[in-house]
Amino acid sequence: MDNAEKPPSGGETGEICEVKRLKRIYKEKEFLTTEDNDTESNTETAKNKGHSAFALVSTQNFDTNNNPTNVTLAINSRHILETLARVVKYYPPLDLRFEQPIELKSPFELLYHHRKELSDEAAKSVDDASVHLNLLLAYLEQQPWAQAEKLIEGGTPVITFDLLGYIFKPGELLYSRMDDEDRLYWLTRANSESERFTLSGTSRNYLQLACAFHCHDGETIGKTTTQLKIWEDREFSGNGPKSIRDLSIFPLKFHPNPEYLKFQLRERGQKYTELANSPGGVYRYDGLCMRLKTPPDGSYFTEKQSYTGAWLPQMVAGRIVLDCRTFMEDHPTHRFKVSNWTFVRDRIIDGPEDYLILCPPFFYGYYLDMRSWCKFSIEKLKTPDWKPDQFDSLLLPENYPQTIQSLVKHHKYAKNARDEGSLKGKGLVFVLHGPPGTGKTRTAEAISEMTKKPLLLFPTGELGSELPEIQTQLRRVVRYATSWNAILLIDEADVFLESREPASRVSLQHNALVTIFLRQLEYFQGIIFLTSNRAQTFDAAVMSRIHMMLHYPSPDKSMRKKLWEQKLGDLKRNSTLEFHGEPDQAAEILSKYEMNGRDILNTLNSARTMARNDAHTIGVKDLVVLADFWKTSQPSRAAEDLGPIDGGVALFSKRLSAVAQRLVGELGIPLWILKMIGMLALVTYGLRQKSFLGLLFRLTRGGSRWLGPRSSGSL
Repeated sequence: MDNAEKPPSGGETGEICEVKRLKRIYKEKEFLTTEDNDTESNTETAKNKGHSAFALVSTQNFDTNNNPTNVTLAINSRHILETLARVVKYYPPLDLRFEQPIELKSPFELLYHHRKELSDEAAKSVDDASVHLNLLLAYLEQQPWAQAEKLIEGGTPVITFDLLGYIFKPGELLYSRMDDEDRLYWLTRANSESERFTLSGTSRNYLQLACAFHCHDGETIGKTTTQLKIWEDREFSGNGPKSIRDLSIFPLKFHPNPEYLKFQLRERGQKYTELANSPGGVYRYDGLCMRLKTPPDGSYFTEKQSYTGAWLPQMVAGRIVLDCRTFMEDHPTHRFKVSNWTFVRDRIIDGPEDYLILCPPFFYGYYLDMRSWCKFSIEKLKTPDWKPDQFDSLLLPENYPQTIQSLVKHHKYAKNARDEGSLKGKGLVFVLHGPPGTGKTRTAEAISEMTKKPLLLFPTGELGSELPEIQTQLRRVVRYATSWNAILLIDEADVFLESREPASRVSLQHNALVTIFLRQLEYFQGIIFLTSNRAQTFDAAVMSRIHMMLHYPSPDKSMRKKLWEQKLGDLKRNSTLEFHGEPDQAAEILSKYEMNGRDILNTLNSARTMARNDAHTIGVKDLVVLADFWKTSQPSRAAEDLGPIDGGVALFSKRLSAVAQRLVGELGIPLWILKMIGMLALVTYGLRQKSFLGLLFRLTRGGSRWLGPRSSGSL
């Protein structure tokens, strides 16, 4: 028994300056508490008040197999409790007034973290409080404190898992390096826990750290909490102690340069608060980020409502939009509660400015090129390199540039992007139609550069395949564009623009799709570009909402010459590869090939690749060779401007004309009879097969088989 000079009895709880020792064992299917026989005191107070009369009550606990587990220490002495109230400033969840007896569990981290203060208080005098404190300190000498101090205060601080709680004191700053970023947390509580696996019967031990940090939830910025874990099997694989600095998270005081680190993180925290106060900002980002991988909208599984997704590393090089609020709206499972810091005993440092060191190293944002949400490192954010003169380099039909620029520059955005009622009818809608490679997408890109607004490009195919999924995605895309004042480009939007038809199983879904699109178009207040391959079958209601429809024809020879001159000039000015020749002369030669802008760009990219591999310059001959390859691989483009259906008819007609020429020449059948027979066959077969395009290809393939080889001009 630990004994000390006894203070006078006053009949109060904890007045007997002794340690009462108990055992809690498992017997006859229940836990029973029994007394040790080493307690000397047998006073009337002890008999009347029971265990609470003792200053300290130590209970050794056993499990169901009667193996010792831990020790609980009840502190009843008011002298010890009053001392704790003076020296303990922060230790959730304890009541720091210590007006009632408390019970602590071994290894008694609270007492270890305040051992110096308790020793100082005990040394001040020899009154009753000092006697009770010396009783406590004598009891604690039996704990593994000396071993912990030897490990921690050595040349290289180390620790074992069973002593890990000694280095984590609530109210201190913790350091962690996650995803290659330095970060600080404010420790509120540390608990040793065990996770049991019922199937195998095994368990994993870990230390759980309840931490607070300073964060933005999309609307306000303040204190939020998180739970971090140090797993024994992951971080203490060997039997010996481990360096404290090698832990995934450890107290900042063990960092080799804590003050300089706090200075750096304070600057980063200032940037974080600036980002929080200016949502929707556009930045350039180059480097590693963490991309959120979530299930597709159309998928379903039982835990989907609570599934937060997976953060995967992703290399990024492009423009991003930072917007925490929109991210939280789209991903409710990632939302968290933000509260105000308190200034009584829950203040972390000496002033609110120091909260900045607790800000996260990342900010939620949207990667425009991949159309995905990510966590972007604040240190890697750069000012975007806009190219406002890019619009001037576009080769468009006469008056197109002036018309587009005028409409865009005078467009006004709504003040409240989230007030749907105020947005109705305030959008600016362009439809750009024509064959591929004629500059439709580049027009939207150039407008984005000119206005210094992000370009939100969505191919129609990525909006989904089922009606509910498409509706959800459309709403989301329109909300993004509205919130960020972005230029919205929906590529290949024919399915939204085509005229609605009388009811049938197929047309009902298409009609609903057009109606949904009209609704979103009605309440979109930004600038939207819709690209299409044709304009003959647009819905009347859609047409009424279009402000400007522009046709982009295939480039003629004059336009092709200008395109070649422009691209070759860029190659000569900006490329590390030397171009051998004059751009204007080369353009004159190459313009005879009926290429569109995309074909020209692809040809130049192929030339660059060949030149790098062979380590030679690019010459006109190289481009001519590639252009010849392109020509031999191309089908006829006579019907390109007509779209899929009309183009199919044109291709069929071209092949049929070759067949007809042979029939007229060899059999003398009048051409008008052949046309009549062909039309009747087409209609009859189409009705039977319910596939117009299938008919075209079947007839053309069949005709070629029995009429002999194709003519030189056929496909």
